[in-house]
Amino acid sequence: MLKSQWGTLGAQVDVQVFEQADLYQNVIRTRKYDALLFGEQIGKDRDLYAFWHSSQRNAPGLNVALYANSKVDRCTYRYPFRGFD
Repeated sequence: MLKSQWGTLGAQVDVQVFEQADLYQNVIRTRKYDALLFGEQIGKDRDLYAFWHSSQRNAPGLNVALYANSKVDRCTYRYPFRGFD
């Protein structure tokens, strides 16, 4: 579905499916992707530090969006998400 939608926009899409260990070792760790869609289970504490803090952009961090923002860094460090009340 996404492949055809992105193709309509002119994007060339190559869908690849990986085993979890192979995905981490050969794609996420090496940051070899232009776009990456995958799911991640977050523990009960819902701490998003590993996913959004700038220091986690390189392996073994999980900031696969390579996002960097000093305000977000301060928030993820000082105020870990604890859920909605």
